[in-house]
Amino acid sequence: MDDRKEFAELRSQFIARMTNSKELRALGTEYLEKTVPYSLTYAYDWLGVPIIQYPQDIIALQEIVWRIKPRAIVETGIARGGSVVFFASLCITPSPSAVR
Repeated sequence: MDDRKEFAELRSQFIARMTNSKELRALGTEYLEKTVPYSLTYAYDWLGVPIIQYPQDIIALQEIVWRIKPRAIVETGIARGGSVVFFASLCITPSPSAVR
């Protein structure tokens, strides 16, 4: 049984509730403000290469690329190369059996 449509609807509802939550928005802003002095974005790698991104941004970018399926991705302002490796890894096409 494939419940993807049901799950997608539930996820949409969760996202809508979070988007409309002033308290959650304030907490998110506070989180970003509090982590900036610690350079939290420097704490992560992608496939062993430093990527200067928040993890939630990496996931969001992956979702955008998966949905849009661009023919090309152009990146500027490369610091350590992690985002280049990240985007290159997204361009690898999985086998049809891996994605239902």
